[in-house]
Amino acid sequence: MFQVEEIGGFNPFEWKDFLCPICKKNDFTSLSHAKVVCDHCNAEFVVRMTGGDPGCVVDCLVEKSNIYAPSWICRECSEEKGFNAGGRGFMEDETPFCNESSFHTMIREEHISRPWNKPEGFTKYFYLILKLGDYCSSWITGEYDKNGLEKLGFPTEEQWSKFQETLIPKKGLGVTHHARYILIPKEKEEVDIPLPM
Repeated sequence: MFQVEEIGGFNPFEWKDFLCPICKKNDFTSLSHAKVVCDHCNAEFVVRMTGGDPGCVVDCLVEKSNIYAPSWICRECSEEKGFNAGGRGFMEDETPFCNESSFHTMIREEHISRPWNKPEGFTKYFYLILKLGDYCSSWITGEYDKNGLEKLGFPTEEQWSKFQETLIPKKGLGVTHHARYILIPKEKEEVDIPLPM
C-alpha cells in the first residue's frame, strides 16, 4: 500500500503565492514523491513538521541543488570565439555580464538554461514557516548571508490568510498520522466541523 500524506494537512505547493525564493516562479514538480523541485531553476524543497504547532516548515536547499538559470551569451565573444562562448546562467532579477569585458552585449538564449553561478556569500538554504490559523514567516535565510539578506518579504501574511480561507471549505480538517487538528480562521467564526475519530 502507498499513501501520500500532507504535513500540516495541506500542500503548500498548491498555493499560487508560494514562490521559489531563488527564481520567484510558481511551478513545482514532485519526483516520485521523493522530493519537490522548482520547474524553472531546479531548486530542491523539503516539507517538515513544525515544533508542534499546526502547519509546516518548507526548506529550500540551495547548496544541495543543481540550480539552473536562463542562458545568456556574449555577442562579441561568440563572434570572436565561436557560438556559445561566454555563455552563463543568470536569474531574471540579475544583470547579465561578460567576464571578458563589461562593454560586451549579452543576448538571452530562448528556452535554454545553464548552471547558475550563485553570487558570492549567497545563503545555503531558505526556510518558510506556515502556521495554520496564525502566521507566515516569509522566506528567511537559514544562515548569515554576506549580502545582508535576512528575509525576502514574500509570501506575505495577507496572502497566507487568503490561502487558509480556501483550505477550510476544501479540506475542513488538517489530518495526518502525526497530528489531528481543526482549521479555524483568524476571525474566530464558529465552524461546524466534525472531530476526527
